[in-house]
Amino acid sequence: MMKMNTAGQIIKEVRRKKGFSQERLAKQASIDRTTVARIESGQFKSLSFKNLEAIAAALEIDFKTLLKSKGPSGETLQQRSPVNHIEFAIEYPHEGFRIVSFLPKRQVFFLGKMEIKPQKTILSSVLPHALQICLHMLEGKLLLTCEDSKYLLRVGDCYAFYGASDYECYNPEILKTSACLLITCPAFLPVEA
Repeated sequence: MMKMNTAGQIIKEVRRKKGFSQERLAKQASIDRTTVARIESGQFKSLSFKNLEAIAAALEIDFKTLLKSKGPSGETLQQRSPVNHIEFAIEYPHEGFRIVSFLPKRQVFFLGKMEIKPQKTILSSVLPHALQICLHMLEGKLLLTCEDSKYLLRVGDCYAFYGASDYECYNPEILKTSACLLITCPAFLPVEA
């Protein structure tokens, strides 16, 4: 069996094994056939979550299979939505922060934004743990203490760490809310059945 790396290669292989034409897959996924063809051939540098979820459902495969795929083509997975589009928000008023999600609840990962008010601290005991947490600073600064080491994150800085460890995130700004892109894998929120 050939080793497959990209989402497009996986889709093509599974589609063929199931005896589906590109047209049939496109119809079942409610997308255009040319989109299926372009994904399979690796012509997209960015792949839409919405399209990949629809294709995975049509092929009856786990979406995680496509998320784990990667290859030399440098393709990335992308959710296209307005920057101000929020699926849901979780407020932590007593702790001085909130988390907004850009995507519906998923079990595989979480993608959203964490906003921390000036001089507020988020403790690992408050924020549910995930295996992997990635922070990408969007506004302000963030002092991250993780495993007895301190890191000052500024706009554009990224840091990934093991979420089950003790950590704290502190906004050292006096007047400004800090914001960072928050990605956890798996998602730290339960998905309702």
